[in-house]
Amino acid sequence: YIGDTAAGNTDASLYFADAWGGVTYANNIVVRAGNSGQAIISMFDSRFTGLTHSGTVALSKDVTFVNNCRWGSLGEGGDVGEATYVRLTQSGAITGTGNVNYSGIGAATFSGLNTYTGATNVNGGYLSITGTSNTNLGNFHVSGGELFVASDGSLGNAANTITLGSPGNFGGLGTYNGATAINRAVIVTGNGGVIASRGQGGPDITGVISSTSSSARLIYAASGNLVYATGYFDANNTFSGGLTVADGTLDVNGSGNYG
Repeated sequence: YIGDTAAGNTDASLYFADAWGGVTYANNIVVRAGNSGQAIISMFDSRFTGLTHSGTVALSKDVTFVNNCRWGSLGEGGDVGEATYVRLTQSGAITGTGNVNYSGIGAATFSGLNTYTGATNVNGGYLSITGTSNTNLGNFHVSGGELFVASDGSLGNAANTITLGSPGNFGGLGTYNGATAINRAVIVTGNGGVIASRGQGGPDITGVISSTSSSARLIYAASGNLVYATGYFDANNTFSGGLTVADGTLDVNGSGNYG
C-alpha cells in the first residue's frame, strides 16, 4: 500500500532498489485515498539494465512515477539523450481513478494494459507507452520532457487529447519506427511542442493541431541522424505560432493556419 487512509497531507514514497542488475518486482500496489499527500513510485540506484515492476498499480488518488537514474550503457538508443538512461518499466496494468504523473531526468516505460481514469502528465524525462490497446480515459499533457508512443492505441480512449508545452518549456511527442497514425487532437501551448520521429517513418498526425497563442511554436525533428524520416500532418490545422522543420521531411497534406 502507498498512502494513509487517515486525514493529513503526508507524502508516501515507494522506492525500488537494484544494486547492479535488472530485477523484476511482482507485488501489486494499491494507492490509497484519504491522505492528501503525494503518492510516489520511484527507482533508486538501478544500474545498467534498469528495473521492472510487473504487478498492477490500483489508484484511488494521483500517483507520481519518478526516475532520476541515468547512469548506464544500455538503452533504446533511438534518441541520443535517452540512450544514456536506465529505465523504470511498469509492465503491470495501471487501474482505478487518479492522475498518473511522470517526472525526473530519466526514462520510464508503461507497457501494460492501462485502464485508469485520470490525466497523464509528463513533467520531465522520457516516458514511453508501448501498450497498444489501452482504454485509459483522460487527457495527456507533456509540460516538459518527451512522450513516445507505439500506436494511437497507446493513448487510450479516442477522446483523449494531447497538450504539448508549458510556460518556459517545450513538450515533445514522438513515435517509434515506421509511420504511426495519431488520430486525436494535439494542442500546443506555452513555449511550444516538438513532434519527433525515432525511426525511418515519422508520426502521422491526423487529428487537428491547434495552439493557445501565437507564441507557442511547433517543431518537427527526426531523431538523431535519421534525417530521412518523414512525418505527416493530415488535418486542417489551426495553430498560429509558426512551424519549423529542424531535420527530416514533413509532408503537410491538410490546409489551415501554420503561423
